[in-house]
Amino acid sequence: MDYQAPYRGKYKISCPFGKKGDWAAGWHIGNDLVGLESKNIYPIAEGTVKSVNAHGKSYGKHITVLHADGKESLYAHLSVIKVKKGQYVTKDTLLGIEGATGNAHGNHLHIEVHEGGWRYPPKGSTPKECKWILDLRELLLEVETMEKKEVPKWQKEACQMVCETKHFTNPDDWMKKVENAETPTWGEIFGVLAKCL
Repeated sequence: MDYQAPYRGKYKISCPFGKKGDWAAGWHIGNDLVGLESKNIYPIAEGTVKSVNAHGKSYGKHITVLHADGKESLYAHLSVIKVKKGQYVTKDTLLGIEGATGNAHGNHLHIEVHEGGWRYPPKGSTPKECKWILDLRELLLEVETMEKKEVPKWQKEACQMVCETKHFTNPDDWMKKVENAETPTWGEIFGVLAKCL
């Protein structure tokens, strides 16, 4: 499935998935995010609103969305909820507004992703033992990463060497693709192969 971040625009992680702490499970089972440009919250994928405020007061105002692949995403601490149970939502449906309801210190979104339905992990468990709870950052992959990973130095050097050796006229364009981990088009691939043959 094609997942997206729950914000339009930039955001930061204020508490990552898996961090140890005084939560009921002993670790943070979601990601806490703070919108830097907008506080509007959108679904990470299309689906149906499965529940509204069904998982306890700690989450404050919260909803879950069931997706076609069986995953269920939870959006907690909202200041306002804009959808109803049973409503079908697209990736452009406004779910609610980031807030600080429930057990929250400051405005943020707490988001969880569960495989096969929402289920809280047992106390004293670990993320490795609770494989049905997923880290949203891993789902997003290349679609949109929450934490940009540095491209290895050898990849940049290899790109630069190929561009210089084969006398590419657009080395800056290729370096940007490498630095942003972009996939080249078939036309670009054949163009490189033609120069190398």
